[in-house]
Amino acid sequence: MKLVVLREGGSRMEVQLSKFLTSIGRDANSDVKICHPSVSRRHCIIRTTEHNVYMEVLSSSGALVNGALVRQGQTVDMRQGDKIAFRSNAIQLPTIVVDKTRIIRQQTLVADLDSELRRVIEAETEEPAQRRSRSRSVIRQQQQSSSSSSSPEVTSTLDAIVDAVTCSICMELVHNAVSPCQCLHAFCGGCLSAWVFRRGTPRVNCPKCRTSMRSVSANHVAASISAELEKVRPDDAKTPEDKTVSDQANRFAGKKVFHLADMFLAEYGSHSRNWRRRRLRNNHPSPTQ
Repeated sequence: MKLVVLREGGSRMEVQLSKFLTSIGRDANSDVKICHPSVSRRHCIIRTTEHNVYMEVLSSSGALVNGALVRQGQTVDMRQGDKIAFRSNAIQLPTIVVDKTRIIRQQTLVADLDSELRRVIEAETEEPAQRRSRSRSVIRQQQQSSSSSSSPEVTSTLDAIVDAVTCSICMELVHNAVSPCQCLHAFCGGCLSAWVFRRGTPRVNCPKCRTSMRSVSANHVAASISAELEKVRPDDAKTPEDKTVSDQANRFAGKKVFHLADMFLAEYGSHSRNWRRRRLRNNHPSPTQ
């Protein structure tokens, strides 16, 4: 907060209102000194509080605030840009302008903090159902705004995520996602089951990178991402009928980890044992090791 003293000729002087009382007058000890006989030794004082600025007139000649006369003993609540002048018929006396920029900024900041605090309190005291519905509406608005104003970088990132959770067998978003423990590529449980046990001959290579598979486990991360992407990209997901067929074909359900050698032994019997012997004979690590 400050007073801006505008003198004749265009010169100006700024006086910071850093203390509670600021004096204006002809006295040599005045904070704002105006040397003219029509100005009293202590013409008026400015009282500064945390949020307001007041002017009290001490002189019998009074003072002018925005052209209106303020008599001796009266106190005026000063606002931003108010002009203080002194009556004189002889010369043009300085005009004092009140600058309350800092107070205005503080009041704006306090108002913003109060509104934010009220919002937080209302959010904490509202019912859980209302909170959930409000959260869903906010999420939908954010999704709509992000989809309408998505940048090329965001689009490319989303495409990369979609590719990571797209089954390379059916080329759709994974359903009941599973992954080989050796490469962690995501596939539909039904698609990988059909790939491994196709036509009675076990396949032990990853359909995407051809890495030798020893075990298969559920991929909960890919399943969660795929479920969320189905909401924004329903065309990339399986139809309900395809999901039913995939569930029926899925052999990787019910356990955390499935060892392919054990599954082949249960499925093919001695053929699976011969297959294991050939792999050991060729110095290839066994799936159960």
